[in-house]
Amino acid sequence: MNRNIFILILFVLFSRFVLSQCGTYTNTLVTYYASNNGQRGTMFDVTATNTATVNCFSANLYAGTTGYYEIYYKPGTYQGSESNAAAWTLVGSAAGVTSLGNNVGTPLPIAVNITIPAGQTYAFYITNDFGAGVSYTDGISATNPLGNDANLSITGGVGKSYPFGLTFTYREFNGEINYTPGIPLPISLVSFFATPLDNSVRLNWETNSEINNDYFTLERLEAGKDWITIGTIDGAGTTDSPQFYEFIDRPKTIGTNYYRLSQTDLDGQKEYFEIISVEQKPVITDKLTAHPNPASDKCVLSGSRDELKSISVFDLLGRNLTDQVSLHQYDNGIEIDFSNVDIPLAIIRTESASVLVKISK
Repeated sequence: MNRNIFILILFVLFSRFVLSQCGTYTNTLVTYYASNNGQRGTMFDVTATNTATVNCFSANLYAGTTGYYEIYYKPGTYQGSESNAAAWTLVGSAAGVTSLGNNVGTPLPIAVNITIPAGQTYAFYITNDFGAGVSYTDGISATNPLGNDANLSITGGVGKSYPFGLTFTYREFNGEINYTPGIPLPISLVSFFATPLDNSVRLNWETNSEINNDYFTLERLEAGKDWITIGTIDGAGTTDSPQFYEFIDRPKTIGTNYYRLSQTDLDGQKEYFEIISVEQKPVITDKLTAHPNPASDKCVLSGSRDELKSISVFDLLGRNLTDQVSLHQYDNGIEIDFSNVDIPLAIIRTESASVLVKISK
């Protein structure tokens, strides 16, 4: 065999192996790929021996097609509900899904994140609306085992015309489940921090993913002993996309304030995160001036020599950018060069004062 052709075959096989994984999870349960039939969609049952969370699916899709796919689920078996759309809940959909080929697992870019309690069965329905479809294998019974491991087992199933139309028995799902044993945390918190502003504190947090997240609650420690609620912000429900949140607090006291963040699920379960603190100093603007303001690339900071002994530059997210700006001492003050930073506003802090500079490049 020609060496270049051999390398190309290895590359294709490796690419299919990588792409067949719909995510990086602890466990993957795979059925066999031996299709001899197909339809718009297929239903099947998944039973949990131990509690597990189904994260996503790969499926055997019609070769040479690109289509729009949907995933539905319901607690309990699909049997008896094959044509009852009201019994099913739409998990999500994805357009432009291109098959990787016949008898190859094609990842479905739909975050499922459904937790199946130990000892219970949930049904899933993977379907395409038009122009593509799901390949499967003719089966012999509704309880025929398709695959199992220590946590999950797959049985069934049936083929379906779109969306809850004709039922074809029995048809066996060709594909794989990526899942995480146990119950995942409702949200993946990336950061939670506070930034002191003039007479207020800006609270920011970011999440990587959220599952059934109803809302966030922000609390401040009052008088050093009681947590009081200062605000709530709606969550994003269920998503695997980064989310960014912001809240402005106006504490009554100057000095160090403590904050904590909690998250509440749609079912009322609550989770608390770490406590953070921020020191808010009184702003004495007559001690410090910046000109021009707005500035283009540079401004001059004026104040007493003692006041200008220590200078720090922050953005509105509280990130310290002092090392990224240039400081030059002059007789009438200190010139700050913002050429190397791309921010709309900068907070300049000295010993006991601060000033907000708008940057218009």
